[in-house]
Amino acid sequence: MNTTAGTEKKSEMEILLVRIFYISVFTFMTAASAFIKIPMYPVPITLQTLFVLLAANILGKKDGTISQLLYLTVGLSGMPIFANGGGPNYIFQPSFGYLIGFVPAVYFTGIMVEKIDYKNYKEAFILLLTSNLIGLAIIYIFGLSYLYICINFLIKNSITMYQVIFSGFIIFIPGIIIKLFAASFTTIWFKKYKS
Repeated sequence: MNTTAGTEKKSEMEILLVRIFYISVFTFMTAASAFIKIPMYPVPITLQTLFVLLAANILGKKDGTISQLLYLTVGLSGMPIFANGGGPNYIFQPSFGYLIGFVPAVYFTGIMVEKIDYKNYKEAFILLLTSNLIGLAIIYIFGLSYLYICINFLIKNSITMYQVIFSGFIIFIPGIIIKLFAASFTTIWFKKYKS
């Protein structure tokens, strides 16, 4: 009886360690991908959204959300892991809204992808594309709203809604399409490999 209890405890500990490992990996990858960027104002082009989607697809809503909350916490505490640095003053960066959007995007995308059955990979791929598109929409809704508010009211420069949409969304469309397909293909490959 003690042996069984010990085995169950060990198994729970192994599961917890695996979870911590994956959460840490996606926190690190989100941070590292901030430095693979094309510097632009007001929003740099980075690979971050790809790893945000992958966090949702692979870790699910709970652990994926934890990975992004951890990323934000470490960055706001002063570690320069955001695209343009770090620290509490980063909330005055026009692009900070996108980072805030990572958390609800992972959570809601995670809810959707956790329901996907990977027995039919073609159907799973379409559902992944749809879920990831919704996740990206959440990021851009937060990002564009914050961009407009930050520049007009915090920085006190003038920017029109058209300029916000152009500089904060339209120029990203080619990258959005690539990231959508990359995240969905990578997830399918991971699920196949894992099964």
